[in-house]
Amino acid sequence: MSRFYWSLVVVIAGMLTTCKNTENQESSPLIEEASGKDLKAEIPANTVQDWLKKSIEPHQGDSIVRNIKTEAEPVLFATKPIIDFYSGNQFEPVWVNEKGLNKAGEELLKILSQTEEYGLPKNYYGLDNIQDALNALKTKDEKPGLIADIELSLTNAWYLLALHLKEGAVGNAQLLNKDFGANSDFYTQVLRKSLDTKKIRKSLEDIQPQDFQYRKMLSALKEFTGIRNRIPKGFTIPDHKSDSSGCMQKAREALMYQGYLDSNQISHSKYLEELKHFQKDHGLEADGIPGPNTRALLLMDNEEKYKRIAMNLDRWRSHKYKFPEEYVFVNIPAFELYWIKGEEILHKHRIVVGKPGTQTPDIISDINLVVLNPDWSVPQSIIRGEMRHKSTGYLSRYKIYQNGASVSPGNVRWNAGGIRIVQPPGPTNALGFVKFLFPNNHLVYLHDTPSRSLFANSVRAYSHGCVRVQHPLDLAQELLKRDGRDINMDSIQAIIATGITNTITLKNKMPVYIQYYTTLVSENGHPAFYPDLYKREDAQASVLFYGRYDKSVDPNKAKKAVPSIVARPDAIKLPEDSVSLQATP
Repeated sequence: MSRFYWSLVVVIAGMLTTCKNTENQESSPLIEEASGKDLKAEIPANTVQDWLKKSIEPHQGDSIVRNIKTEAEPVLFATKPIIDFYSGNQFEPVWVNEKGLNKAGEELLKILSQTEEYGLPKNYYGLDNIQDALNALKTKDEKPGLIADIELSLTNAWYLLALHLKEGAVGNAQLLNKDFGANSDFYTQVLRKSLDTKKIRKSLEDIQPQDFQYRKMLSALKEFTGIRNRIPKGFTIPDHKSDSSGCMQKAREALMYQGYLDSNQISHSKYLEELKHFQKDHGLEADGIPGPNTRALLLMDNEEKYKRIAMNLDRWRSHKYKFPEEYVFVNIPAFELYWIKGEEILHKHRIVVGKPGTQTPDIISDINLVVLNPDWSVPQSIIRGEMRHKSTGYLSRYKIYQNGASVSPGNVRWNAGGIRIVQPPGPTNALGFVKFLFPNNHLVYLHDTPSRSLFANSVRAYSHGCVRVQHPLDLAQELLKRDGRDINMDSIQAIIATGITNTITLKNKMPVYIQYYTTLVSENGHPAFYPDLYKREDAQASVLFYGRYDKSVDPNKAKKAVPSIVARPDAIKLPEDSVSLQATP
């Protein structure tokens, strides 16, 4: 097997090794060693070039990716990008020279030692193995070949890091992303330009998402990098409803761990002031009450916050957004809808989303219809699961059809199929007075609701998947105004008063993004943390911090593992569904 393959095996062996605890890695001794006198052996550059040519030329016809066996398991490498890069570079080394690492190599080595600043574990890029190879230069006789290995390892690390920064580290198949697909030429062009301009770090910064929210999250990540505020093991905060004094005492201690209080011996008013400060900083209602979400965040130390932000940054990269100037953004775990223009939130609405058993899906689409006085065609899943068990009195509120013919509630043949149930427009209609439609494969839309009291709850997961919007007529007015319609709230109310369904097609469609982020930076500039409502982050954390998803892995027992993956605090509890069994979207 050629030296090219063995050099890549060296790199990926480090990627497959679980992360080491990196709490105190403020500086990189590797960089110092790489610049040391012992490594500046006189090695002719053309000799290293010969090694590169000898390693790469036999594989110039290889496919995009190649399976290469290591002692652990088959893995994928950036084979084609590396072959294409050096083939187009006359096999000239770019990270090394006759003295070891050149300036570009030293800069890349420093970047690889700081990947945690991007929310990416540094071990995925072979840093330890590159260090071992650099140390081996002091004693090895076969130095040209070893330096060629270091050269290839650094190139492989650059490609993987660039891929992860642009497209995300967590692949679609619950594996670490190593798939360049048809984009390898793009990354090769970026690498060549970065070397020509001597701007290695800037090239990696420029290929990341440039959206304002991503930039804010990346900046917020640094607040929790290397700053430890460990919550003692077993520390809990009791429910304030069952143990008011105990809850307050433990909440005071937690505020000390979080850096909001210097001492437990403070006045009650000071405690309330700092608790509200903490709630506001974390995107919660600043009511001074240590409810379940407040308690959960008080129990979350900086290490957990770091990992939560890192996962959401990686999720943002994987979506490859291309936001327009103006759009609607729905964040499911935050239970909020935002109308965004540029970097400004113009309007904000509370929302109700799907229950964990009937989740609201991620959707990117365009709002193209506003329907006033909508009727509601009950989905077949709700007909089968709920409506067939209702009383005839309840069903009399609906229009029922079987095989196209109208039937009374008492004459429905539930096992025969062909049933369609429609709720007419009106104040008790499940969709309220307005719905907003956009093309999607899930039959999901935004709409009003007669159950408006639910918007007062902090956790709002009650629907069958659609998104209920607080103050939806305000949203309708803004959409119609943006569409150039001469319409105001009085005219909207007049249409509603007729009780007749009125469908308005928007000439200027509104982009809508329904997405899932458990961390975003709030308007006050602080990261807000939301419950992992649908339990989606365990799998992502396993891949991001371990390289692949394995539900059997106990992160607390894994050898050489990073500190345990983000655990959702037990204090985050969804409220009991207080809605009656009435079928609602």
